[in-house]
Amino acid sequence: ETKRAEFPRFYFVSDPTLLEILSLGSDPPSVVPHFQSGLFDSLTNVTFDRVDKTRMTEMFSQQSEKVEFERPVDAKGNIE
Repeated sequence: ETKRAEFPRFYFVSDPTLLEILSLGSDPPSVVPHFQSGLFDSLTNVTFDRVDKTRMTEMFSQQSEKVEFERPVDAKGNIE
């Protein structure tokens, strides 16, 4: 419940999914499959830099719309 209080989106995922997401926190690309499990309704995928797997360069919607980031976004720190 502490993690859910820190990041309210966690209230929309099941307990087993939340535990898996938290265990994968140090590997951002591994969390992507869980986007549609309640974390983010419209976000389906992000692209990570080929060299630095913690840097996101673009994101994709359910309608396959692509949004390229002006600058890479670092996926570092605590998962919540």
